[in-house]
Amino acid sequence: MINDLNYETPGFMKHNKFTIVADDIFLYKNVVPEELQKEGSRWLNNLTEQDWRQHGNYEIDDLPKEAFAVDKVSPPMDNINFFNDIVLSIVVPEYWTIDFLFANRLKTGDIAPIQPGNYWEGNKDFNLDYVGVIPFGDWSGGDMLFPDKNLTVSLEPGDLLIFNPDISVGVSEIKSGTRYSIINYIIKVPPRFII
Repeated sequence: MINDLNYETPGFMKHNKFTIVADDIFLYKNVVPEELQKEGSRWLNNLTEQDWRQHGNYEIDDLPKEAFAVDKVSPPMDNINFFNDIVLSIVVPEYWTIDFLFANRLKTGDIAPIQPGNYWEGNKDFNLDYVGVIPFGDWSGGDMLFPDKNLTVSLEPGDLLIFNPDISVGVSEIKSGTRYSIINYIIKVPPRFII
């Protein structure tokens, strides 16, 4: 089995909705069915502002009020895991995903500042190979920015963008509406798990 894995041209590059946007940036159009996007939006729309201020696994007011993520990360929610399952179904057999059970939210006027390529190195528990982003909701603006490549990528609800974590990335201003997104860390399958 291990000899069958091809990390130079992994299976996810052969997916029928796959497009190479640039070196190490891959786009899959409309991989999340609309009904699942609506379901995810419905759950997230029901959260209170206080829920959003918990910042993922953290507590209310544990970050400075001016910190970027103060009101942009949902509390953990098991009922959005189907997004992670979709990403996993695309990247196997060569890769796995490290699932996050919370969503990001950008509202009208919000941006995600440019993060340097080494931004993703914070977790040394694994070697990160790619990052996957699935946006959903109803918004305008909010393009993915890759300044190292002088590239802007417009995403539609339900698209999946996979990129190398060594590339600097940000999100342009949300002109209207709310853009939710699910983030996945994508790693090579550890050899000890290959039969």
